[in-house]
This record gives sequence, C-alpha cells and structure tokens, in this order.
Amino acid sequence: MAWARVLRVSILAVCLAAGCAEEIRPKGPATDQYGCSAPPPDVLKTVGIDAKFAQSTFGKVVTGDINISLDPEVVTLASQAMTDERIRSYLRCLAIKRDGFTPEQQTYLEEMYGFLGIKPSPDRFIEWKKLHPFPRSAEPTTEQPLERGHVRWATRLWNGETMTVRVGDIPSHARGRYIAGELSTVRFNKESCEWETIGPVRHHELGIVAWHVNRAGPNVKPYPGIEDTGTVSSKCHSPLRNEMLLLGVEVKFDHEGRLHAGGFNILLRQRDPPLGEFVVPSSQP
Repeated sequence: MAWARVLRVSILAVCLAAGCAEEIRPKGPATDQYGCSAPPPDVLKTVGIDAKFAQSTFGKVVTGDINISLDPEVVTLASQAMTDERIRSYLRCLAIKRDGFTPEQQTYLEEMYGFLGIKPSPDRFIEWKKLHPFPRSAEPTTEQPLERGHVRWATRLWNGETMTVRVGDIPSHARGRYIAGELSTVRFNKESCEWETIGPVRHHELGIVAWHVNRAGPNVKPYPGIEDTGTVSSKCHSPLRNEMLLLGVEVKFDHEGRLHAGGFNILLRQRDPPLGEFVVPSSQP
C-alpha cells in the first residue's frame, strides 16, 4: 500500500539522520590497549586456547615464570598457538609493545617459536629451557641505542653472531618461502662458509611451517624437507662482501642492515625495495 511505502521511507530517513546505520558499519581488526591486533575469538578457539592464555600464560612460559612440571599442559597449548600466524603475530606484538622485549629477548622469542613448532613434550621443553634460559634485561644504563648506520653488521656476522631478520614487504621477484612480518635468525660459520636460517617458512603444500632450519653454502649437500633443508651455492657468500644466504637465497645487505634480494649495487647505492632488515642489537660488541 502507498501509505506503507511512505512510512518505510520515513523511518529509513529518520534512522539515517540519527545514525542508526552506525551499527552495521564494518569494523577493522580489533586492537587492545597496547595497539596489538587481537585474533578473533573463533581463531583462539580453533587452536584450543583462550584470551587469558594468549595475554598472560604464554608470556610466563616464555620467561620461565611458570612451573611446567606442575602444569605440563601449557606446553601443548603453547605449541598449538604456533599453528596460526595471527596468534604468533599477536603474541610477538605483546612482547614488544607491552612487555618491552629487548632485541636479544625478541630473538629468544623467535627461537622458542621455532622449538614449540615441533610440538615438544613437556619434559623435552623443560630440558630446552635449562639449556636456553630467558635472557633477563640488564640494569638500566644511560647508553644510547645504536643507530642502524653505526652497527657493524658484516663484522658481527663474520664473527658468528646470531642475528635476527625481520621480513618486510616482499618484492614480487623474491616471494616464495618468505612470510611478511615474521622474524628469523641467521648465523654464519666462516670455517665451512655455511649459512643457517631458522624460522617459519611457507610450504607449497602444507602452508605455514612454524619451525624450519635451512643450511646453505658451497659444501652443503642439497636435500628437500619440511622442517629442514639443505641448499648448495655456487660460491662462498661472505658477509665481508655484504653477501649472505637467507633460506638458501642470495641476499645482500647495506650499511644500515637492510636486505635486498636483487638489483643492489653497494657503491652506487642503487637498490630494489628491501626484502627485510636486521633487528638492531642492543649494544655494539
């Protein structure tokens, strides 16, 4: 009836003017008071954990402030949390923005991510923690944080120091196993000219593999695998030449510790968009 149509149009006009449509506007990712994007409740439920575990218990597992012997189930829950990239990113954000993890502690967190990815038993996890205790922060100092351009990246790598790499916006020619936003550790052995990368990778069939070790160099026997791979290179990629192998792929780094997968000329400072960057260490050796 005509009067019914007029009534509906009138109600709609009043509703729009009063802001009724605000209720159905799509919302972006929810963020907490620390600016971290919390995973939706159904994501947490799917892997078998709740918000309390993500926001409190997991941090105690990392720092060792929980007795695993009395509560062994937390190891299983922590391993399950590693199966979803959104949860890993949220836990990492809390560690950095809420708990103020130092670069050394961030590297430790990534190493724990990797170990939890193989789903260790509680006993095995306890043994791992004994061998790899959480690095407590030193007493506050007045030392200024290092600037990227002042870090001796090549020297640190040449001396065998484990460095943390943060993958950024991946150039199209470098996509494949890299995962944007994730952290990996990389270490160079100058005796064998071998690079070791540990971190999550993208598998062409299985999707995200949380724990993966790649060893690459001229003397490495090539072999495929899910949790570990070997890549043979045509030469020795020396950090003293600003060269490295990241997941078996040749990468160059500049004086600010930013990584480039191709089109990079150190002398001319011409480069493609960076693949990622080293995490700035807390102090110079």
